[in-house]
Amino acid sequence: MTAADGWVGRVADAARFVAGILLVVVTVALLLVIAGRYAGFGTAWADEVARVSFMWCVGLGGASGAHRGLNFAVPLIGTRLRGAGRRALDSALSLVVVAMCALLLWSTTQSLPVAALARMPALGLTGAWFHSAVTTFAALTLFFTLARLAQSWRAAH
Repeated sequence: MTAADGWVGRVADAARFVAGILLVVVTVALLLVIAGRYAGFGTAWADEVARVSFMWCVGLGGASGAHRGLNFAVPLIGTRLRGAGRRALDSALSLVVVAMCALLLWSTTQSLPVAALARMPALGLTGAWFHSAVTTFAALTLFFTLARLAQSWRAAH
């Protein structure tokens, strides 16, 4: 394990930690929404907090999952391969993830200025909060996938 591997792991741990906190925020906000409906008090702000927190929770949690190698793969093929064949399949899957994340990163950065024009009525936040969660997911997943790919190639040689 190199110093870079430790640094990458700390970034993934931080993303996972923040995602966990945001999951608690989503839960509390949704409980407030439900209680507000029964008790008759307005909770539009809690609904918006839950939506924004959920987007960020999913983005950060998904990216930290990429660090752990929890990407979708077809196990029927992958479980039968060993050695160089398995490494080649893992590398090909990683390159597909890299290409998809690069495309997602580019497209969401292009849409951020438009998303910034819309506002959430209760909180006053712009739609860029949603788009930036997806942008952050794509950037972190790209970063973690490239780090795993580099680690795999280093281990092979």
